[in-house]
Amino acid sequence: MHSIFSDIVIVDLSRVLAGPYCTMMLGDLGATVIKVEHPGCGDDTRRFGPPFQARGFVWECEHPTVRKIALVGSPINLSETPPKFYEAPPLLGEDNALLLNEGVSFEKEEVPCLETRHREQWDLQGEQP
Repeated sequence: MHSIFSDIVIVDLSRVLAGPYCTMMLGDLGATVIKVEHPGCGDDTRRFGPPFQARGFVWECEHPTVRKIALVGSPINLSETPPKFYEAPPLLGEDNALLLNEGVSFEKEEVPCLETRHREQWDLQGEQP
């Protein structure tokens, strides 16, 4: 699939949270992201100490556009069972139907019309309608 960012290559030299998150979003929009980390130890978030690891604050997962990434989990646990994360967050627009049905309360019959109309006008993936 061709996107508006597919011809862009980003060399990500950032560390910790904000920079990697921004390049992940650009990767979701189609850019090729090359993440450069410290040799042998990776990004700082991969080395957060045992208190963070025990609480599930940082977890690694496979992401479809940037391969393996370290994501920040919940720093607060309201029960003795820490939260578990099993997959990367959805790509941009992947959960639109669910959000439109349950979050905004559109009828199921209305959702395909909304998705099609906006996809033609504001296509972030660069596909021709």
